[in-house]
Amino acid sequence: AQARVALRGAAARASALASPGHALIYVELALEVTTGPGDELGLRREAGSFAADAGKVEASIPHLERAIELATQLGDSVARRQAVGHLGNILIEGHQERALELLTDAMAEPGLTSDDEGYVEIAESLAKLTMRRSRFDEAVAIAERALPAAEARGLTALAIELLTTRAVSLSNIGRPIESVSSLMGVIALADRHNFHDPMLRAMGNLGYALEPDDPEATYRVSRDGAEKARRWGQRLGLRYLFGNAAAAAIQVGDWDWALEEARDPIWDDAEPAERLWLGATEVEILAARGEPVAERTAELTRIAAGFDDPQYRGISEYAAWTALMASGGYREVVDRGRASLAWAGQAAIDGAPPIVGRAALRLRDADAIREMQAAFVRARKGRVTSAHRAALEGALAAVEGRRADAHAHYLESLRLFREMNLPWVVAITGLDAIVADALQPAGRQRVAEEARAIFERLGAQPYLAQLVAALADAPAADVRPPGRSVAASDEVRSA
Repeated sequence: AQARVALRGAAARASALASPGHALIYVELALEVTTGPGDELGLRREAGSFAADAGKVEASIPHLERAIELATQLGDSVARRQAVGHLGNILIEGHQERALELLTDAMAEPGLTSDDEGYVEIAESLAKLTMRRSRFDEAVAIAERALPAAEARGLTALAIELLTTRAVSLSNIGRPIESVSSLMGVIALADRHNFHDPMLRAMGNLGYALEPDDPEATYRVSRDGAEKARRWGQRLGLRYLFGNAAAAAIQVGDWDWALEEARDPIWDDAEPAERLWLGATEVEILAARGEPVAERTAELTRIAAGFDDPQYRGISEYAAWTALMASGGYREVVDRGRASLAWAGQAAIDGAPPIVGRAALRLRDADAIREMQAAFVRARKGRVTSAHRAALEGALAAVEGRRADAHAHYLESLRLFREMNLPWVVAITGLDAIVADALQPAGRQRVAEEARAIFERLGAQPYLAQLVAALADAPAADVRPPGRSVAASDEVRSA
């Protein structure tokens, strides 16, 4: 007993020192000298938490499965419900069918009401799972039913988690102001109570909620959250915060930071799911720089196939599409992007139409562009969405021979992307406008100079080659070879 107590104390100290991996080692040693089922139950719950915090999500699952088994043997219905909620939260990470079955069965317990202990734990996990499966109205309803019970029982950390789930769901059903303001409040509340995990999750979701309107803000919030996650030793939170920050870094042109972070030694023992986030970042940037990525994209596809979370598959798919865009695989981008609308949920609605529209422009595939426009109606609101919508309209107008309309739409798209300070997106949209032959001669030259400067700074050699080819296809009298980059005042002139 003394050894168990000492090891448990060592685990608590390690956790307080932001070392959940060491805490897990101590708890697992304590389990070796534990014989009573009650003591083992508590240690299994702790082991599950420490493993997840250390980024060892798969390792946490057997601990929590054993906790449910022990609680059932002991006839402790409260502990069983709490362990079910805990395991459900872990299974959301890549094992969603199992999570759905587990949580649905738990909610169907005869006589279970929101007044019963353990209900909130189950409901919190179910709300999160429902949100991750893109059933946002239902997720809001589950969270709102559970919040009064969480507050009544003083379960502040769980209330914060429910508020986060509710807020991110709102961002997906056309209520971004409520979403962002709620998440900002949740972060402040979590900070006040010193709840690290809930705070990091709220910061990750604030970055997500901001992205359709302000990727620069997403970048700042996510980098700040990632730094906190490192300091607190929270690897699971770091995974998502890095992913959000890296995606925004690509848009704002901070590619070297994203690559450096993806290759940091902290990831040397990365789990397969973590390698999805890291590998996708590398693929997007390296492909845009003309480096071979076929082996990396194949590895991402293999990793994603081991999970049933659409988000995981979507990460690997989108990275592959960006590689195909760099190498000219436009038809495959269109085909795979169209197919994703059937399985990837909101991520496909937000992410597929812009890149598929760009590929379809090059194929002069008006039907594919129209299909993407129809899907994009349900995209989250914001300036980024408006700018991509204008580019889709410009692409369709160009394919249909309505050059004046294409000109106006691409000008609006470029204006918005410049306003948001997204140089990479400005450059590829400018390239699209040139491919579409939507610009007047002087404007084409200015946009080409602007795109060239950005591509050169980022080392995007395949896109420089595409720019040269697009200019070569333009009427000869219209084009001068790209030279110096334009002044800032030139960038906002009519093109």
